[in-house]
Amino acid sequence: MRDDKVTFFEIILFIGGIIWVFTTENSETFWTISISLSIAFIGKSYLIYSSNKKKKISRKDIGLDTLEDIKLNDKQVNETIKSLDKSLENLDNLKESYQTNLPDFSVREEDFKIEPIKTLFKLSKELPEKEYHKKAVDIWKKYIIKEYDGYGKKSNVSKKDLYYLTLENWRDDYGRIDLLIQVLHYQDIEEGVYPEEYAGVLEVFGLQIGYADDLIFLTNSDIWGEPEVDNIDGMETLTEIGWDYERGNQNDSYKSYENMKKAFFSFDQLCEYLAKCKIYDYKEALEAGALGEDIDFRYFDISKMENSTYTKEEVKPNKKVDYKNREVLIHQVEYGLFLEDYGDVIYNETEVNGQRHLLVREYQSWDEGQEDWCEYESETEDEFYLTINFDGFRYSEDDLVKFFEVQNWEWTFNGTTVVDSISGIEENDDDDTIQKKWDTYKNKFPLISSKSQFDFKTKKG
Repeated sequence: MRDDKVTFFEIILFIGGIIWVFTTENSETFWTISISLSIAFIGKSYLIYSSNKKKKISRKDIGLDTLEDIKLNDKQVNETIKSLDKSLENLDNLKESYQTNLPDFSVREEDFKIEPIKTLFKLSKELPEKEYHKKAVDIWKKYIIKEYDGYGKKSNVSKKDLYYLTLENWRDDYGRIDLLIQVLHYQDIEEGVYPEEYAGVLEVFGLQIGYADDLIFLTNSDIWGEPEVDNIDGMETLTEIGWDYERGNQNDSYKSYENMKKAFFSFDQLCEYLAKCKIYDYKEALEAGALGEDIDFRYFDISKMENSTYTKEEVKPNKKVDYKNREVLIHQVEYGLFLEDYGDVIYNETEVNGQRHLLVREYQSWDEGQEDWCEYESETEDEFYLTINFDGFRYSEDDLVKFFEVQNWEWTFNGTTVVDSISGIEENDDDDTIQKKWDTYKNKFPLISSKSQFDFKTKKG
């Protein structure tokens, strides 16, 4: 290239480089290239301007009398094209190098020793779903008890302790996640310790974890990567699981253990949740695109693992649908309490706590704007109440009348949650299958037989 002119090819190279930098998904890596091109282009232009201004040399002074004189010869054109091709090739190589040099979080299957995920993943491939789930619950119970004792705590796991999970984001380029099991000790709860002042933390070391509205475990993967990722900008809480804020913050619930039980996992509920968490092979998840092009464990796309042709508009064939409307059966839960109802006045002399389970048929239509199914009508097909969240005794309003000798009751609640996974209901189940799963779940709770089995309080007047 000539030193006294900004050539047409230099301009094209500069503009092409800028366009490429601003359109690539990994542009941050190439800001240096962009800045260098800009400085070179601007600097050279300034030098030419200054030089021409001082010398004021005319075209005739340097023997350029015709337009033909300033044309590049074939050799110069070929050299310029080769230079341009080489520059573009270097830019492509840099981009490809960035994408292929992402940390390799995978390890060989024979080298993966982290439990209980290694054993659970193996069992999930060998056993039927129900048998696997039962074993998984027991494995998680043994694991937590063992790890808890390993911390050298004052006492072993108590059935009255409460729990929730915290997922901590490492705030690095790949959104790696730590799993913490938060333990609320029964004794501390009785003494009025708030959840924010929890007494114990169990960190589940070394597990590679993803997040997709629920916890995802990844087997055959090393959380540190190779080489180790060290660009960490502190830690922050990604989400908390097993802490029902709405339930926990009403009616000064933290002032009693009975109310705290309604807001947090029991030990059994914690292990039930962990046993239902999906486990995937890391390499398969990466190849399926579930972690995205640049790897981000905070946004695991579970649909990539369950159905590679998944789209939001996809409709399961065993649902009653016409691609604009459909009917679905869902399992819902309400957290609330019963109050005495005397027509115009609702008394709170007797309060009976409960958890309402409903099998609801929703009529839904497809919303183009939200790109999702939206309910426009619903009806309850079956329901029952439990004395404790997901536990205790099953009862109906007739049982309240029978045992409390009060004819009318008002059910009040704060919010509704869909809990299909609790009863094993899956999206592709037909109505008969859902009904069977609902009946199985419902009938596992014994019917209430005495007033003392209720969770209630009566104000003394």
